[in-house]
Amino acid sequence: MTTDASHDAACRVIARLTKELTAAREALSTLKPHAANITHAAGDIDMEQSVDEAQGWLQSIPRRSSIPRTFKVQAVLARLDEKAKTLTAARKQRGKNLPEELTKQDEFASFRESACHTGIHSTGTPGVTALDVQGKMVLTGGADKTVVLFNSEKEQVQDVFKGHQKKINAVILHPNSKNAISASSDAQVRVWTTGEETCKALIDIHQAPVTDISLHATGDYVLSVSDDSHWALSDVNTGKTLCKVGV
Repeated sequence: MTTDASHDAACRVIARLTKELTAAREALSTLKPHAANITHAAGDIDMEQSVDEAQGWLQSIPRRSSIPRTFKVQAVLARLDEKAKTLTAARKQRGKNLPEELTKQDEFASFRESACHTGIHSTGTPGVTALDVQGKMVLTGGADKTVVLFNSEKEQVQDVFKGHQKKINAVILHPNSKNAISASSDAQVRVWTTGEETCKALIDIHQAPVTDISLHATGDYVLSVSDDSHWALSDVNTGKTLCKVGV
């Protein structure tokens, strides 16, 4: 891509992004959080501020720099906007009342342990450091650097994913039940496929431990936060990072 073409492309992206920023902010708000607040060495991450800084990231592209041809911001924003509109419509239909199927506060007092599973992770380096559950399937990450997919109904380990070099900090079991995502203190995010030993995609964009991850409602993008004081939005199918923003 020539210098002029690169600059023109950057200008077009910046102009359109200003108009679409509201839609992008609403779409990002649909992220499925694993915790109410994500905290790291530099403090709490403000998602509103992060979205604004994403715009600044695009505006900061120098004239002599080129935008990667794989970075199709319009297609990504359109995908996020489409999902945001769908979820917004669903929320309006639900109204302001809490779902009736939610467990009542006084019912928690009657909860009792129904099962205890041991030996899923290494006893030499004990500690389950991350957990995600979907029905009978349980995804765990451990201090032993491994990610384990466990079938609680059959009480069997279905998959063991190895590749991280340090302890696991967060895991997500994808709604498609075929993929799992893990974040580690080795500064990497890995996407796994059930039944396969090697990872489907490696997201190696951070320079410090990745402390948490969150899957966008589309199921196509994962948000990662790190002790390097940056968050990044990446494609779970390709491992390509769409943007990385300092906080």
